[in-house]
Amino acid sequence: MTDSGRVPEQRGVPEASLRTSVRDTVQREGARVGFLFDDSGMVSAAGGNPGDLEPTSFVSLSFAQFAAARDLAPEATGGELSRLAQVGGRCRFVLSSIFGGRTLALLFDDAPEALHDTRKGGSSGPGSYPDVMDVDRAAQALSEAGSRRVEGLGVNWSRDAEGEIDRIFKGED
Repeated sequence: MTDSGRVPEQRGVPEASLRTSVRDTVQREGARVGFLFDDSGMVSAAGGNPGDLEPTSFVSLSFAQFAAARDLAPEATGGELSRLAQVGGRCRFVLSSIFGGRTLALLFDDAPEALHDTRKGGSSGPGSYPDVMDVDRAAQALSEAGSRRVEGLGVNWSRDAEGEIDRIFKGED
């Protein structure tokens, strides 16, 4: 925070850029919905319309599947896992590694009627992977901006919140 109590103008720009890049990627690639989550499964950005999809369940299962596949990749392939796709009768989803331990999960409607919908753009039809470079660059910019931040609002949120809770409930001052 500044002395006037306002948040500095540049704070929040990398976060907003990351959220925008996820929404733009979902739209450009023709996905129904996309979620960006970190290596603990916490969602940091989303785009699209989940419809009848339960977002929490989708992210939890995506996180678990990608974590398991990533752990098995060195044994199975001798390398690292960067993408994983699963195709079903009505849809498919693609999980992509993003800078900083993040994962982008994109869900596509690939039912026969959705495949012939000319309103949806996108370069990632069945059998191809979506272009996620914009999200990757935005995540890298966020990481770089985080290393330049100064002490202030949100930087030590967890510690500050714990202190405030202790003060309120334990009567500590």
